[in-house]
Amino acid sequence: MSGAGPPSAREAALGVQRVELAQAASHAAALRQADELKTALMASVSHDLKTPLAGIKAAVSSLLDGSVAWPQEDVQSFLETIDTQADRLDRVISDILDLSRIEAGTVTPVLRRLSAGHLLEEAIERTHAATAGRPVSVNAPESLVVDADESLILQALVNLIENAAKYSTHGGTIRLSAERTATGAELSVADEGPGIAEQDLPHVFERFYRAVRPSRGVKGSGLGLAIVKAFVTLSGGTVRVESSPEGTRFVITLPAPIGAGVA
Repeated sequence: MSGAGPPSAREAALGVQRVELAQAASHAAALRQADELKTALMASVSHDLKTPLAGIKAAVSSLLDGSVAWPQEDVQSFLETIDTQADRLDRVISDILDLSRIEAGTVTPVLRRLSAGHLLEEAIERTHAATAGRPVSVNAPESLVVDADESLILQALVNLIENAAKYSTHGGTIRLSAERTATGAELSVADEGPGIAEQDLPHVFERFYRAVRPSRGVKGSGLGLAIVKAFVTLSGGTVRVESSPEGTRFVITLPAPIGAGVA
């Protein structure tokens, strides 16, 4: 009695067909995911784009109304509104562009040796306007270096500092620190109160997620922390959050060579 022979042409054709169907299903799933992302993106940011534009339009229209002799304090208020809402609009657009780059896979990290203290100081410089009126402190050993992409980690730190300025207690101190750990280094951004609700903590790095109990009515696109996580991950690191009624602390963990200087 002879053993089983080679598969017939029909069986081979069926095998090829199954592979093609699986590939088509995978491609369709990817297209659905992309469409869902676009839909979620538009739903999330449409309000965040229209609101600052409406504020700017109202302020400019008021200033252009020649029938009203606005007092100087009103003129100043209108100008401050324009400035604030323009900054908000810029932030939303930057978040959208960053997310688009991440989703398109066009962000290519360039890892090199960097001073942890320099990263924190540079991030503070870039967020000077956002932290105006708030004490900001830095604590970082001069010798501590990390391996990371400078632009990506700087943008992650900027997002975290701006987040702290928006959601923490008015006038509360923002504390930046860097320290060596057993496996690398940690860069942290901490603020003072009121903290993140417990039910929100597992979701803060998700795209488009909005807190169950928004803090003081502060609005955002729901993209900032998701972008932080993506940029840190691309740099070979991780990010976590710790929170209590006394404040919130975001911690970025990065590889840190031992006994090496800055390149």
